Amino acid sequence: MVKMYGTAAYENVGLQGSVLNASPHQLIVLLFEGAISALIKAEIYLEHNNMAAKGNAISKAINIIYNGLKMALDMEKGDEISRNLAALYDYFIRQLIRANAKKDIARLNRCVRY
Repeated sequence: MVKMYGTAAYENVGLQGSVLNASPHQLIVLLFEGAISALIKAEIYLEHNNMAAKGNAISKAINIIYNGLKMALDMEKGDEISRNLAALYDYFIRQLIRANAKKDIARLNRCVRY
C-alpha cells in the first residue's frame, strides 16, 4: 500500500510540475491525455466488473471534458471552431453518460478514438 501511495504522489508531483510549466496548448494536451487515461481505466474497470471505479473514472473524464476542455474555449474569439468543439465535447459527455449507464465498452472506445 505504501508503494502505491508513493508512486501516486510522485506522479502527482510530476503532473503539477508539467501544469505549472505548460503553455496553454500544452495544457490542452494534458487535459486530453487525462481524459483518455480516465477512459482507458474505465474500460479496464468495466472488464473487471468494478462498477464503482468505472463510474469514478468516467466521471473524471466528463469533468475534464466539461470543466477543462469546454470551459477553456473562447466562444467570442473562437467563432465557428469554438462552437464546433463545444458541440463535440457535449457529444462526448452524452456518450460517456450512456456508456456508464449501459456498461458499454464500445461507446467508451469510440470516445477514446475520436
